[in-house]
Amino acid sequence: MTPNLSSDLRRLEGEIVSADSAARNLNAILFKISQRRQSETTKKVKASDTRARMASEQGELDALTKRESELTERLDSTQSSQSDANLRLKRVEHQVDINAQSYEKIKFEVLRQAFAGVRPTEQYLFLKLLSEKFCIACDQSAPKAAIEIQERIDKKQCVVCGSPRKYDDSVVDIADSLKLKAEVSFQTLEQSRHELSVSEAQYNAASEEVSGLLAELSKIRQAIDTKQNNIRVLRRNLPADESIELHREEDRIKSLRDQVLLFRSEREVAEQSIAELLVQLSQAVEQVREKLEGAFYQRAAPFFAEQVRLVYAPRNAKIGLYGQSFAFPAFEIEMTSGATFGQFIRRTASQVSLSQREYLDIIFRMVLMDVIGSGAATLVVDGPEGSLDAVFAGRGGELFAAFSEQPQTNVLLACNIVEGGFIPRALSNYKLKDRRSRVVNLIDEATPTQALKELRPEYTQKVNEILARDQ
Repeated sequence: MTPNLSSDLRRLEGEIVSADSAARNLNAILFKISQRRQSETTKKVKASDTRARMASEQGELDALTKRESELTERLDSTQSSQSDANLRLKRVEHQVDINAQSYEKIKFEVLRQAFAGVRPTEQYLFLKLLSEKFCIACDQSAPKAAIEIQERIDKKQCVVCGSPRKYDDSVVDIADSLKLKAEVSFQTLEQSRHELSVSEAQYNAASEEVSGLLAELSKIRQAIDTKQNNIRVLRRNLPADESIELHREEDRIKSLRDQVLLFRSEREVAEQSIAELLVQLSQAVEQVREKLEGAFYQRAAPFFAEQVRLVYAPRNAKIGLYGQSFAFPAFEIEMTSGATFGQFIRRTASQVSLSQREYLDIIFRMVLMDVIGSGAATLVVDGPEGSLDAVFAGRGGELFAAFSEQPQTNVLLACNIVEGGFIPRALSNYKLKDRRSRVVNLIDEATPTQALKELRPEYTQKVNEILARDQ
């Protein structure tokens, strides 16, 4: 073959191979396209049936999702009730312990009165028999003997021989009064025990409801997962454009649902941390509770005409709309009013006057500084004279004067030029000649108002009169 023919042959062979390869590739692509077209055609033919099945599955899924949402809200509410019930239960348990100790103390006094004149060793024998209905002398159970001894005590007879008790001058018979106290204390104890049983029943009921809701919620979520898997399988049988759009919608729903679960998980972790923090805070408040209550009474008693006391009353509150309820350490005021028939206990801010509300708050702040700050603090009050009448203005001044007597305590009062005893009594710790050193006179220091420009001599005269007045 000539070089030209050989070249042509190689060129033509290359064209053949290239065309053949291209044809094979195109055939493969055409086959895939044909298969896809056939599949899409089949899907379109069956699409109506698939959509119907998907609609049914989606309807059931929507119902399950709605039920899950309802159960979740109900679970949040029930868990909150469970938390509240648990707090009440703990509080009542504490009260039962206090009442039981009080009753046992009175019982001991009653028994001590009954065993007056009996030596301690013999007393132990009888007390063991009374409390445990057991005789340590013969090492046997003795319920009848215990009943007999108790009857002798009730009848004020000698516990040993049953004869009427005769006390000498050194022994005072207080059995009747002690018995009355014991009966009252026992009734209080029984009432608190009844409250305890009610609280336990409420807590147990709430706990059972929470367990039932958790179990039902777990089943609902398993059913939701099953329905979602069924829908994904059916979606593969839909035409491509519909499948892609539905897949996007499902991804959005799943993403939102995952975010909701994530937020709830974060909330539960935060609630656990807050609960642990509040336990520590409550313990810290309990340690200073009696000091705060005593200090409050000492500060409030000279000021108020009513009987006022500070009461430790933890406050239940939620941080969010749903979720756990927490017991925040808090104090309440109990003020006894004689303005109505009998006595009326006022506990809320709406039940007291503006001046009472303001000074209850001021005194509580003073007490916090006394107890927690160890007296090293500064109290700043704006307009302390504003809500006081002529009588209580003097008491208000005395309150601030007494508080400022502590060496590390400072009191800054921003008040108007007012008649009455407020300013003189607030400055009562200082001699007349030293009072001006304790006063920042804004008439001289501040930018004058129009009234001050016109009436400065009258204002100055009034300030001089007030500072020179004997408290």
